[in-house]
Amino acid sequence: MNFTKQVTINASADKVWEIIGTNFNDISEWSSFVITSEANPDVEPGAGRVCHVKGAGEVVENLFQFDDNQRELAFTLEGSKNPFFMQRIENS
Repeated sequence: MNFTKQVTINASADKVWEIIGTNFNDISEWSSFVITSEANPDVEPGAGRVCHVKGAGEVVENLFQFDDNQRELAFTLEGSKNPFFMQRIENS
């Protein structure tokens, strides 16, 4: 099953990429749902994060695609409190 959502952000592409790409591990600084986020110690530096999310507990997100030049990233999201059909999600 695939879902698509498009969002327009009133900021430069460089600024948006800095926030969601370059500073991938710092999601807790701008997302109101993420209580804390830190680098995932089980993967290479910069390849993933562990988040504590309101109502969802611990969520592990690991990058499987990252292209700084094209400003593209994709990651898996795994959380034990997700419903069975959402145990592993891919986001890009």
